[in-house]
Amino acid sequence: MNRPPALLFDRILPSRGLTPAEGLQLRMLAGGAAVGLAVALVSIAANAVISKNAGIQLLAPFAVGCVALVFGIRRGVSLPVLRRTATLLVGAFLFGMCLLTTKMDWAQLKWFVLLPVMSLLLSGASDDTGPRVSPLRSVGGSTVLAVALGVGVIVARWQHWNAEYPLVEVSARSYAIGQLIDHALFVVSIAGLLSVHHLALRRSEEEARMLRSILAMCAWCRKIREDDEGWVAIEDYMTRHKATDLTHGICPECSARVSEEMARS
Repeated sequence: MNRPPALLFDRILPSRGLTPAEGLQLRMLAGGAAVGLAVALVSIAANAVISKNAGIQLLAPFAVGCVALVFGIRRGVSLPVLRRTATLLVGAFLFGMCLLTTKMDWAQLKWFVLLPVMSLLLSGASDDTGPRVSPLRSVGGSTVLAVALGVGVIVARWQHWNAEYPLVEVSARSYAIGQLIDHALFVVSIAGLLSVHHLALRRSEEEARMLRSILAMCAWCRKIREDDEGWVAIEDYMTRHKATDLTHGICPECSARVSEEMARS
């Protein structure tokens, strides 16, 4: 069996026992927070060097929020709370970035697509305290939220509720570089989330296979416990799960012992 590569954010998971489904979602949240933190740090550097605008004032709190999300995962906060926190953190950050300057950069609205992508990757599992999340329902709700936030940006600008930070005038070359960096960060964000989900899914599948490979055997009668059939004889279990038929024989040690017992009797 090929083991998936070790995930650095496995160490972030809480110390309590986790089901494979819980492990998948928590690894996804931890990896997503790491992707968000990396993108925020690169954006801070790009803003400081190229445009020198006020974006750093929102990027820094967003980076702190990603770190706080990691601490919440480590402390064992429930999955529903973590999912809502991650969605609100990203949504509030993107909404604030669209209203940060006097002039609107409409290309920023594309970032709202992260909300349904996150919801899809974070749905389908739950802990013991909450119901299972339907992927379609989760994506539908987050899509409505993304559209509503986009409409909210437009309405807020009509009402002049945006901040008064002007966009710094830069050369055409610097503007093109800035747009390229924004596009690259967007692509990296999507690709990063999908890659993290792929790695987390492989690890959870491996854990599930390990759990299924562990058989509960009675220490006295040697029967094996099955989920559907209860306790069954080992011969019946092997016949049901293997493409072979069992027959009976006797090993040399048992043959000698039985012969001695028959001779004494």
